[in-house]
Amino acid sequence: MGLGLVAPFFQKPGSELILLNRAQSGKNETGDTELAPERKAQLLKEQPQRLYGIQTPGEPARLREVVGYTEFRTYNPSDMGEIISDITSRSSAKAEGVVVTASVVNVSNYSPVVKSLNQICDAKERGEQIGDIYLVACENTVSAHEVFQREEFRDVLLPCTGQATRPVHGLVDRMCVGLEEYPEDGKAILDPTVLVRAEEYGSLKLEITPETEALVELCQGSKIEGSGSV
Repeated sequence: MGLGLVAPFFQKPGSELILLNRAQSGKNETGDTELAPERKAQLLKEQPQRLYGIQTPGEPARLREVVGYTEFRTYNPSDMGEIISDITSRSSAKAEGVVVTASVVNVSNYSPVVKSLNQICDAKERGEQIGDIYLVACENTVSAHEVFQREEFRDVLLPCTGQATRPVHGLVDRMCVGLEEYPEDGKAILDPTVLVRAEEYGSLKLEITPETEALVELCQGSKIEGSGSV
């Protein structure tokens, strides 16, 4: 997900932003929120303009930033492959490149991410016109490289996934303190949607190496920063 940092920072003109969330959400490991998981999913799924808002903590619910997304989908572990296949088949921007991201705290939570990568890389191997594929773990305690080294995923990762995916070290800096419903009073320019309370300052830096240097052009126009080392 990463509504407060990942989504708005990777987005650029002409890109597609697909948000995926578990159909049955467990305990929120990143903190409590005023918005129930079921209501969050309903708002993002039914929002007619495909928009949600970001606002500074402690300030009135006046939108600081409006984020537009292409699609929101919920998944169960059993149907992740089918969902990713459907998304990939309809994507018009996949030929430029695909960045798969997650902000799920622990490496052990990356099983759906691995399944997504498997589906995308398998489609590329079967001849679909898909550009470079990158994995970014958007937390400072987990590296994308760790996901590929995790023993529990070794038998799950397809050979083509290990060959086609380029793990990218990342460094994130933004505190998101909660989710609410916007507008509470029904008076706004947007239909009801999700409001993310996130610090005004934020940054997302990706390590640029010979294997990932194409990210510079791919992320041009976004808020992503590149660095020689992270």
